[in-house]
Amino acid sequence: MTVQRIAELIVRGGWPLNLRMQSADAGAANRDYLRTIAEVDLPRISGPRRDAARITRFIQALARNTAMEHVVTRLAAEAGGEDISLSRPSAHEYQDALIRLMILEVQPAWSTHLRSRARLRDRPRTHLVDPSLAAAALDATPTKLLRDLNILGLLFEAIGRRWSTDVPGRARGGLRPPAGQPLTRARRRPARSGPRRGPSPGTSRRRPAGGPAGCPVARPSW
Repeated sequence: MTVQRIAELIVRGGWPLNLRMQSADAGAANRDYLRTIAEVDLPRISGPRRDAARITRFIQALARNTAMEHVVTRLAAEAGGEDISLSRPSAHEYQDALIRLMILEVQPAWSTHLRSRARLRDRPRTHLVDPSLAAAALDATPTKLLRDLNILGLLFEAIGRRWSTDVPGRARGGLRPPAGQPLTRARRRPARSGPRRGPSPGTSRRRPAGGPAGCPVARPSW
């Protein structure tokens, strides 16, 4: 596999409906998905008064810090600028909302072995659920990534981290459905006698979160 192909796969991502797309079309779908997150999804769970521009800038800061130390103060400073400011409490709220939406994953620090006093990583690391979202937030194309090998290397590290955490789970029974399949399959229940009961009062049936281009799963499948 060539470096050019790796850059194309990073831009395309692992979303099931993106697997047959060209990298340019998949990148556009990923950017649309990020726009929906900033304008619809995050304000829906974090409050309608959230500014989509600040959310977008925060996601871009996360993308620039992919596979790097996760420091909220630094992310808030990078998301701000002369025309816009982002406070640390707002950055924490955006972070928590993105984690709830399963868009952001903060990789905990780890040590070399159990008896070691020194940790191999002193701070957690920033990862979006799929490196293609980081590429979309940075408006990166395969050509742009090949011009910046530092960010390409960080996004490639993010793919390795995603692969190493997903493959063992898939081998133990499958945390990932096949491409294009729903996250869970409905199980056929035996017929019951008597009247059917609906959901309890005050409850609702929630649909699983989607991905770019109407992806029916909550997470990508590399």
